[in-house]
Amino acid sequence: MNDAPIKLETIAGLKTGVCVVGEGSPVLALHGWGGSIQSFWPVAQHLSEHGYQVHVLDLPGFGESELPPEPWSVADYMRFVLAYLDAHEITQTAVLSHSFGGRISLVLAAEHPDRVSRMVLADSAGIPNILSM
Repeated sequence: MNDAPIKLETIAGLKTGVCVVGEGSPVLALHGWGGSIQSFWPVAQHLSEHGYQVHVLDLPGFGESELPPEPWSVADYMRFVLAYLDAHEITQTAVLSHSFGGRISLVLAAEHPDRVSRMVLADSAGIPNILSM
């Protein structure tokens, strides 16, 4: 299995590792804490063969992405993901996420439900009180 062809983009002022594969309906894949693009690369390849354009990115501080300028909250990571979607002109996407990526996805869907068409969470971290974020 090959490694993902990562390119670097500037998202929200941070150098960010990004991989986009396939054509069709967008799917955003968010890795867990300590993960990277490589965590979802086999899934991205498979989905790209079935009519999906899969966007996989290294969250700030992981993989090829720069560290955030200061410690970030889940809401900060969610705003980063929203900036990525805006930069790629993705108005609505399915989200596939693992662990910490699931926590970000939950906040994204709660704060911007129009941007998330559906969500798949794998071993997702939760949000103790999502309304207080």
